[in-house]
Amino acid sequence: MAVTQQVQDFNAKIEATPAFFAMVTETNDRATQVRAGRAYARAQLAATAHGLSMHPLQQALQEYPEQAPHHAAIHALLGAGGGRGTVQMWARLGYAPPVGPSPRRGVQAHVLG
Repeated sequence: MAVTQQVQDFNAKIEATPAFFAMVTETNDRATQVRAGRAYARAQLAATAHGLSMHPLQQALQEYPEQAPHHAAIHALLGAGGGRGTVQMWARLGYAPPVGPSPRRGVQAHVLG
């Protein structure tokens, strides 16, 4: 029952999302993955600077048997199906309530004395 409610809640969020962000690359080697991660970080910072929030949707991009139909569907939706590329990132994009900075430890917590 709890899982069913989580799925329903998530589906409602997806249906209410005004826009999505996707990053597709031609190849999927390690260097491409690192560059895609860097590009995503820059995109998220730019979105934040414009008052937008991004929520990564990585579950459908994971490559294991239970996710295969979802993985294929999102790749096809974004024009990367059939080996025509790899979806490196997929995220919800829109306005959300502001979130404060995460707590930080002081320098002394990291210095061995």
